[in-house]
Amino acid sequence: MTKRRSVSQSDSLDLLLDTICNTFGAVIFISILVAILAGRSGPESNSQLEQSATETLVQECQQQIAAARIRLRQLSTQHAQQQRLIDRLTSDESRHLASQVVAVSQQHLTLSEERASRVMSVSEIQASNVEVNEQLNRQAGELARTTEVNRQLHLELSKAVELAARTATIPKVRRTTKQGVAYMLHRSKLHRATTPDGFIDDVDCIESDRLGTTVIAPRPGAGVKVTSEEDPGLKKRLIGIRKSEHFVRLFVSRDSFAQFQPLKTLFIRSGFEYEVILFSEGSAELVLAPSDIESFVQ
Repeated sequence: MTKRRSVSQSDSLDLLLDTICNTFGAVIFISILVAILAGRSGPESNSQLEQSATETLVQECQQQIAAARIRLRQLSTQHAQQQRLIDRLTSDESRHLASQVVAVSQQHLTLSEERASRVMSVSEIQASNVEVNEQLNRQAGELARTTEVNRQLHLELSKAVELAARTATIPKVRRTTKQGVAYMLHRSKLHRATTPDGFIDDVDCIESDRLGTTVIAPRPGAGVKVTSEEDPGLKKRLIGIRKSEHFVRLFVSRDSFAQFQPLKTLFIRSGFEYEVILFSEGSAELVLAPSDIESFVQ
C-alpha cells in the first residue's frame, strides 16, 4: 500500500511540472517570435510593435498563468482527495473489512456451488425415483397378470387332479339291490338298451326272440357318438335315472375301450353307480337275464 501511495503522489507532481514547463515554453516561444518580427520591421515601428507585442504577450501570459493556477488548484484538490482515499483504504480497519468481504464472498460462492450440486443430486434422485416407480408399476401389472394366470392354472390343475384321483382310484366294488339301466357301447356309440322304467328302448336297439330268449342288439345308425363327457347327447341319454333307485349297467364292446373313459368320467361327475360288463369277442348282443342275479357296482 505504501508503493501505491508514492506512485499516486509522483503522478500528481509530474502533471503540475508539465503544466508549468508548457507555460514557460510558450512564453519563450512568443518572445523569440516577437524578437524576429522586431528585427524585420523598420526602426519607426519597432517601438510600437514591441509595445503591442509586449502587451499581447503579457495578457496571454497572465491568462496562461491564471489557467495554470486554476489547474494547479484542481490538481491539488484531486491529490488531497486521492490521499485521503488511500489513507482510508490502507488503514487496518479497512484491510480487515476488505478481507472479511473477500472471505464472505468466497463463502457465498462455495455455498452456491454446494447448493447447485445438491439441487443437481436431488434432480437426479427424483428422476431415478420416477423411473423406479414406473418399473414397479410395470412389474406390479405383470405380477397381477401372472397371478391371475397362475390362479387359472391352479384351478385347472385342481380339477384335473381331482378328476384323475377319482378316475384313477381302484374302484371299490359292492353289491347293490338297485335296478340297473342297461346301456351298450359299441363301435364308439352309446345305445340305451332299457329305460329307467324297465322297458326296452327301441329307438337305440332292436329286440328279437331267439329260442324263447329276448335278445337286444344295437340298432344300425342309432346311438350317440362318444367323444367327450361334456356331450349334451350323452347327458340326455341319462335323463330319468334316479340315483337312489337305479345304477348304470354298461356293456362294452372290445372295439370301444377308448370311449369308455369319457363315459366313466361322466358317470362319476353325475354321481351314478355303474357296472361294466364286456361283450364276448365279436358279439354285441344283450340277453336279458333273470332279475334275481346280483349286480356289483362301483
